[in-house]
Amino acid sequence: MGPQLPIIIYIDADACPVKQEVYRVAERHGVKVVVVSNNSNVSRLC
Repeated sequence: MGPQLPIIIYIDADACPVKQEVYRVAERHGVKVVVVSNNSNVSRLC
């Protein structure tokens, strides 16, 4: 089996109703979260 790639979750800043839950679960499991908006700027990186 080859090297494992890191998991990164991308969520829509405007349309994701469960952002806080995503942050909590991602932090618990050491997963990065990137929140993007319509203009492609990163608004939060955990």
